[in-house]
Amino acid sequence: MESFSCPCCNRKFSTQSGLSRHQKSCENKPAKQCFLCPVASCNLSYRVPQSLFLHVNDHLTSNDPIPESFFSHYSRFVCSNCSKNFTTTRRHACTSKSRESVAPSSNSVDDSNIPNSQQSLSASSSSTADVSNVQTGLSSVFNSFRGIPVLDRIPCGARAQVASALSLLLDEVCRDNSIEAWIKLLCFPSICLRKAKRSGKNNPSLASIIKGRITAFLANPHQLLAEPSQHSAPRKSSGSVNEIRNKLVRKKVDNGDIKGAIRIISSDDVLSVHSESVVESLRSKHPPAHEESNISSAPSPADLSKALKVEDHQVLKAIHSFPSGSGGGPDLLKPQHLKDLMLKSVGESSRHLLVSLTSLCNLLLSGKVLQEVTPFLYGASLLALSKPDGGIRPIAIGCVYRRLTCKIAAAVVMSTCASEILSPHQR
Repeated sequence: MESFSCPCCNRKFSTQSGLSRHQKSCENKPAKQCFLCPVASCNLSYRVPQSLFLHVNDHLTSNDPIPESFFSHYSRFVCSNCSKNFTTTRRHACTSKSRESVAPSSNSVDDSNIPNSQQSLSASSSSTADVSNVQTGLSSVFNSFRGIPVLDRIPCGARAQVASALSLLLDEVCRDNSIEAWIKLLCFPSICLRKAKRSGKNNPSLASIIKGRITAFLANPHQLLAEPSQHSAPRKSSGSVNEIRNKLVRKKVDNGDIKGAIRIISSDDVLSVHSESVVESLRSKHPPAHEESNISSAPSPADLSKALKVEDHQVLKAIHSFPSGSGGGPDLLKPQHLKDLMLKSVGESSRHLLVSLTSLCNLLLSGKVLQEVTPFLYGASLLALSKPDGGIRPIAIGCVYRRLTCKIAAAVVMSTCASEILSPHQR
């Protein structure tokens, strides 16, 4: 008969369950290891080293003296940019690709490390400046994140954090109206709301993953934008045309877009394969704008005083008017994301976000958006569908911010245009 022995006291048990119950109260079981805080004035201890490392970050923020032996014993280093400790076996996102920007603790007892810390800080600042210069070419930034799959819905547990982060980015755009602020706003969905690969029972929840991404993004967005290789690549659809169509129909039904599911079932259009002939066909349907249609000068102060001003309730109504399942534009933000963030369960963060969105809509209506940003903010993602007769059906999906503003502006002037301009040809 098989028996099971306790590794602590060598007591025998006939079943594994009996041994498990005994081990919980075994007198000879060794005491759990404790990890003590290295700060002399702090008497806290932790059962796992990860909790200790998080606790040490608080001391680093408070500039408490930490012995250099602590970092050498655990093979840790202190990032000169975010002042947090990380393992030396894995490159931290705040550091540049060169290890020269990594410095020991600037508040360590060993004062000989202070000059190195100052040098690494200046190196990190110059690296951030170089990244900012590269990001002025918005096309390269957007091409890096093109096609990344994002979530269809924002998890309930992360909606408040997403709303707060998006509100901060919107306020920065309305306040500074700089290229850096626009880049962070437009690239926020592709970085923080992208789909995550999860397998197993012990993986963190999707809400926790999104919260961690938001924290890292707000701490150092330039580094994340400069490293698109960290993000998951889009998955290619596999299978026959009917299998792909069935997947799209199930996805539409899951998102509550019944009309979209019916359109897919009743349509024979399929996504065209990328080729030069398809690109040329799209170009023929979308020729370059005529020179006389370009606006060469900024609006005058007199024109700005006449610009349309929208209110919070108009923005909220326009958000809820988007059909279910509406796609996202070049920035990958979907109308459903804003719908999720506008729910009452989000709380105060939802109200702050609504105010920030209203400010952005007024900025767009005033015509003060940077000219470098307009090709992307007012542009669209262009898809090509193959029609049964061999033709191409172009589908353009613009940025949600532009579509939202246009909805409000169209609703305001709709009655005037219908009665005075379009009537009686169109009603």
